[in-house]
This record gives sequence, structure tokens and C-alpha cells, in this order.
Amino acid sequence: MPRRFVLALGAGLCLWGCSGGRDRWIAELQNNRPEQRALAVKKLAEHFSDDDLVLYTQAARDPSPIVRAEAIAALAHSADPGVLDHLGEALADPDDQVQARAAAALAGIRTEKARSYLSLQFGRRGRVTRMAIVQALKGANVPGAMASVVAAESNTIWERNLKA
Repeated sequence: MPRRFVLALGAGLCLWGCSGGRDRWIAELQNNRPEQRALAVKKLAEHFSDDDLVLYTQAARDPSPIVRAEAIAALAHSADPGVLDHLGEALADPDDQVQARAAAALAGIRTEKARSYLSLQFGRRGRVTRMAIVQALKGANVPGAMASVVAAESNTIWERNLKA
């Protein structure tokens, strides 16, 4: 339903006569080229409004990783508590760039839940994302960021092996 709404909104805005501002960028979200959609998300995020939250969450599910990465960066500006779960899901994205952006966005939120998302995903991600998670935790002023996530990962492995 939200995708149809965005399509209808974009088409309506184009028919109404996009003036080149915000309306133009909303219409560009439906462009066939991922670079144009990513640019549209970035331009809309420059003047972030929680009213556009549905646009960013839809873009976070885009097939193109560059669009998803820009959407995650945009979601980081929101004060909506539901955004935290979207960012946590983005840590499991197949693309490293999207995962890194999600880690940086979660670090900016500075809540215990955001830190727990980062810590839990550390052991499940590749090298690039692990480094992004450590940098994000350091940026959030978590003391001993690297030591704490490595200790948590080793504890998890130990517990799993004890059960086996």
C-alpha cells in the first residue's frame, strides 16, 4: 500500500507541475536509475521532515544498495523511536556499505537499545561492518568499545560450544 501511495503521489506531483524543489525529488524516487533515486533521497534528507518518514522507510527497502544506504543515513535524522528497529534490520543488509551506514546511524542515537543492536550484530558481520560497529561505538563514547564487543562475541561462542 505505501509503495502505491508513493507512486501515485509521485505521478500526481509530476502532472501538477514539479517546480524543481521538493516535489521534483519526490517524483525522482520513482526513477528507473538507482543513482537518481539515491540522489533524491539525499536531497530530501537535506531538509528532513518526519512527514517524509514513509518515503525513507520505503527507500530503505529499495533493490539498490546505494539507495538503501542513503535512506539509512536519512533515517538517522528522525526522532521517531520506530526508526531504531529499521536501523537494526539494516545491520543485516547484504551490502557492507548499508551495514556501515546503519552502524553509524545507530551510534548517533545513543540509547541502550541502539548499543545492544550494535553489540549483537558484531559477531554476525564481516570485517568491514565489524570495524564500522567499533567506530560507531567509539563515536558514542562507549569505553573499551573493541574489548567489550570482542568479549561479548567470545562469550557467545563459549556458551554455544558448551551447549553442543
